[in-house]
Amino acid sequence: MDKDIKALLQRINSRLKYAHFGYIKEKLAEISTRFSTPVRVLDVGCGPGNLGLFCREVEKLEWYGLDLWSNELTQAQQVDSYAGLCQVNLVNGIPFRSDCFDVVICNEVLMYMPDSEMLLARFHEVLKESGRLIVYNPVSLTPNLAAGIKRIIRRWAQAKESIAWDCQTDWKKAVRATRINYYSYNTLVNEIVGCGFKIIDVNAFRIFRNRFRWFNKLENNVSYRQAVVSLASRFPRFASDIIVLASKASRL
Repeated sequence: MDKDIKALLQRINSRLKYAHFGYIKEKLAEISTRFSTPVRVLDVGCGPGNLGLFCREVEKLEWYGLDLWSNELTQAQQVDSYAGLCQVNLVNGIPFRSDCFDVVICNEVLMYMPDSEMLLARFHEVLKESGRLIVYNPVSLTPNLAAGIKRIIRRWAQAKESIAWDCQTDWKKAVRATRINYYSYNTLVNEIVGCGFKIIDVNAFRIFRNRFRWFNKLENNVSYRQAVVSLASRFPRFASDIIVLASKASRL
């Protein structure tokens, strides 16, 4: 394996930021055993392709990735795990026909969307019957307070190179998006259910989101990571991020 790929995999394995990747890999492996044909997986907000790379050992997966930023897609192409990659502004939806994917993975994307329900509804459309949706997203015990503080910060100190989709459209001058949606555990789960999905499982892997560089060194400690993951998985309602596994249900 290429040295750069090995280094990237080691980084993924050593960061709490990617602790949920193992869960996704396990669920994809379970799903793939039920198929004799390739399992079509849509990675929404694929970034540099870390998830596709991490799960490359799972057989029968056919990966497709969407992202807004061309530099991220260039990196995703280099990991050589994706059958197709496309630059897409998710605010305008996703460019696929109905019933064409077995799994849709939405990894830290809903937090940026001005109409997250529209995007979830499109996930429902592009999934095949009984297809699986995996959503990983931040949650808060006080989402309204967090959103209010964020609005104040954005008014006075939003980075020039970032875009807030609820009030800006010129993304070509931006290099990243800023968070505009704040969920609680219940509001995220209820929104997914309201868009036609049946919840299978909810889990968590982080107690708080790391905003300090010096915490990166602490995260390199295996015992620390294991303790945090164990605590978050036992008490997902008190975690900073949750992962939701759901199946497509009839919307009759």
